[in-house]
This record gives sequence, C-alpha cells and structure tokens, in this order.
Amino acid sequence: MGEDQEHGSTDASTIESELERRIADMEDEGYEYPKRFGRRDYIFVGIAVALCVFAVVAGAFL
Repeated sequence: MGEDQEHGSTDASTIESELERRIADMEDEGYEYPKRFGRRDYIFVGIAVALCVFAVVAGAFL
C-alpha cells in the first residue's frame, strides 16, 4: 500500500507549481494557442455523442 501512495498521491504544492508553470507558458509572447473548433469539429463531436448515447440505450435492452 505504501508504494501506491508514493505514485498516486498529488500534493498541493506540486499542483500549484505545475499550474504556475502552465500559466507562465501561456503568458509567453511566443505561445501558439490551439486552433478554434470549426463546424466539422462540432459535427464530429455531435456524432460521437449520439453514438455513445445510442450504445448506452441499446445496452439497456441487452
């Protein structure tokens, strides 16, 4: 059990330091923001959600 705690635990200072590092990266002038979702992206997400809902509903009848 001690081994799991070593690898699975996250302590607040680690999270805060990672958060500050990421914010600093984003504030850098050379940072490239990801492209915005386009129409095709939203259609793809909608289809994926619809397929997942269909699978859950179909699974209820098995």
